[in-house]
Parts: sequence; C-alpha cells; structure tokens
Amino acid sequence: MSAIQTHDLYGLEIGAEPKDKPSPVLWTDSQPTVEITFSNNSDVQWREDTTVHFFIEIDDDVVWSRNVKMGTELAPGETTTVTVETGPLTYEGHAVLGFSIKSGINIKSEPRSLEPGDSTYTLHPTSAFSVWDRSHYISTVKRPKQFQKWIIFTSVVLIFFAGVQLWLAYFPPG
Repeated sequence: MSAIQTHDLYGLEIGAEPKDKPSPVLWTDSQPTVEITFSNNSDVQWREDTTVHFFIEIDDDVVWSRNVKMGTELAPGETTTVTVETGPLTYEGHAVLGFSIKSGINIKSEPRSLEPGDSTYTLHPTSAFSVWDRSHYISTVKRPKQFQKWIIFTSVVLIFFAGVQLWLAYFPPG
C-alpha cells in the first residue's frame, strides 16, 4: 500500500503520486505516470516558471529524476496538475517519490517562484510504495499463498476420509 503526503512551501502546496495506484505493488518493468499537484494556499501569485526537481529513489538509489515546471501562473486559491511519464523503476525495494528545491529562495518577490534542487538537497517525500520484480513476487508471495490453499484443501479431504474410515470401523456395513 502506498503512503501519500503533500508539502506546503511558502504557501505553495506540492504533492505527487503515481496515477495508477500500486495494487499491491509497482513492478520493476513499469514506467508509472506521476500526477504532480500544485496548490496556491498563499495570497500572492506564483510564476509559471516555478520548477521543482522530482525523483524516485529505491533504497537510496535514484532511478529517475526530472525538473518539472508548473507551466501556468497560479493565482491565490488555484490548483494545477502536471502529468509526467517516468522511466523504468529497475530495482526492487522501497521506493520514495519526492522533490527538492534550492534552498534560500527569495519569497519576497512577486509573483513568487521556486527553483529546482537536485538529489543533494533535502528530499520532500510525496509518496512511497513497494517495487517488486514480477518473477520474484510470484515465487515469494503468490506461490506460497497457492500452496497454503492446496494444503488446506488436502487436509480437509484427508480429514473427511479419516472420518469415513472411523465410521466404517465403528459401524461396519452388514
């Protein structure tokens, strides 16, 4: 199951998550589409060139990164969504989708703007999810579940036949 959160930076709330919810996980060969939401909670305008650096880390390895521009001026109270295609996730593990901005932003300018950081700046995580290789998931999760169901079925059949044998032993025919 994925975890989702937003971050409010100087009155601009930023959040992102995969468009297709991980069910139950995302796969190493998938290239998820990410929806990034910008909401202006301040009382000043935000410029269209506001850009943040988004990236996906899997167990501390960056597997995808891109600067994402808001692309439209954002008046107070407005929200916009930007859709971005990512690259393949390539590694198994715990994935974190997040963004960074450069520190020391001059928030006194009007309209305001953010500049992208990189992986050396603070990561603001927006969602987390598991990434599995399909064959590994099948061998460690799906097959054991199928095996457990088969064991339960076999146990029920054996108990039934044991009951029939006991019945026949105590109440022989004829």
